Amino acid sequence: LVTEVIAPQNNDGKALDLKEYYYKYHRVILGLAWVLQACLIGNLFVFFQGELASLKVVGRVIMLCVMAPMVISSNQKVHEIGMSIFFIGFIYTIIKYHIFMAV
Repeated sequence: LVTEVIAPQNNDGKALDLKEYYYKYHRVILGLAWVLQACLIGNLFVFFQGELASLKVVGRVIMLCVMAPMVISSNQKVHEIGMSIFFIGFIYTIIKYHIFMAV
């Protein structure tokens, strides 16, 4: 289901403009991701008795705050800034958990 939303199939043989598709459906794509993050925060509290001030909760709240303007706005600059923040976070996660963990 998620792959159909993020990477749609084009059955009529025409080229699919992914940028146009993204901005047409960004509210659905990012809205689902926003709800998932909110549920993951709930999951931390319900199943893992997480603390409000833990890094996991703070990180997810920051992610929700970055994603909220992207769900609401169709402004390309807002999306570029938000995705840049996510990309930096992604690189940080790879370095922290996959490169330095192996050393």
